[in-house]
Amino acid sequence: MKKNSIITIFLLLPLFLFSQETLTGMIMDKNNPKDNLGVFGANVYWLNSSTGATTNEKGWFTIPYKKSYKKLVVSYVGYKTDTLIITNLEPIHHFIIPENELEEAKRRQHKDLLYKHKMFLQ
Repeated sequence: MKKNSIITIFLLLPLFLFSQETLTGMIMDKNNPKDNLGVFGANVYWLNSSTGATTNEKGWFTIPYKKSYKKLVVSYVGYKTDTLIITNLEPIHHFIIPENELEEAKRRQHKDLLYKHKMFLQ
């Protein structure tokens, strides 16, 4: 019996030593809170490390975790980059905010530019 328990411990020990903890979460658009649509392709990475992930088509990500990792950075083109402080491995649901709302672009007519050019030359 003692021999079997020792063998079992040696077989299970590597699983515990090399098992990797992960953090999961969902990144969503602040402009669509009712739809709870995830953002596809958002970057999620640990600050000052090379460990990162990208959200899937539903906005979910899974990223490896170490106890030394404390700050999670979320970035996406056209949105503000956020840094989250992680204190536990509970799943994250985070809304990202657009960087700037685009204002209406005004189109100048070619005729106006020619008139101003002629006035300048005179």
